[in-house]
Amino acid sequence: MGEISLGWHDDCIWLEWTAFRLRETSMPNLKRHPSLKALKTFQEAGRHLSFKRAAEALFISPSAVSHQIRNLEEELGVQLFDRTARELKLSARGRELYEEIHPIIEQ
Repeated sequence: MGEISLGWHDDCIWLEWTAFRLRETSMPNLKRHPSLKALKTFQEAGRHLSFKRAAEALFISPSAVSHQIRNLEEELGVQLFDRTARELKLSARGRELYEEIHPIIEQ
């Protein structure tokens, strides 16, 4: 669906997914890349399919997980999870991203 490039620089991970339209910052030639913290939070939420269990694994609050996921979805311009009252599932785009970043973050 798109090409994903991941890289490391100054202890930060950068992600570029050509299928996602990353919003530009106020500086016209710079793109904002998701932080490693946001990607790790997404990876944990995707692994557990629960914001509460992801929060426990990351030692943060469930609301912090929810907030980071919402910000990541806004940055990438896609919905990463399908949410219902009782269930959290990865969306098709979320599954793609999870499958790409999971092995890299686990290293």
